[in-house]
Amino acid sequence: MKRQLLLFIGILLAFGVAELSGQQKRGFVTVQVTGKGETLELAREDAKRNALARVVGEAIKARTDITENGDDAQVFSQYIAASAGFIAKFDETATANETGIFSVTANVTV
Repeated sequence: MKRQLLLFIGILLAFGVAELSGQQKRGFVTVQVTGKGETLELAREDAKRNALARVVGEAIKARTDITENGDDAQVFSQYIAASAGFIAKFDETATANETGIFSVTANVTV
């Protein structure tokens, strides 16, 4: 009986370790982030973008154009950020609305 119990515990541990190493191989990471926006949905989207940027990083492309016309000058700046990854899990832990700006705190698995 004792041997069967030890064998059963060993099998359970083996499955647990296999599942854990499978998650690590897939590279999932959970981070806590906060997002802000004019609506609750925009704040959620901002939180997701922040999680992706924190875990996988982001490439930023910037462009600035300056047009001079006599004594006047116009400056046009454009920034584009891109990340490669996906959200595996989004657990919202808190929301707030401070003077029309929503914030969402979430645990996000990327």
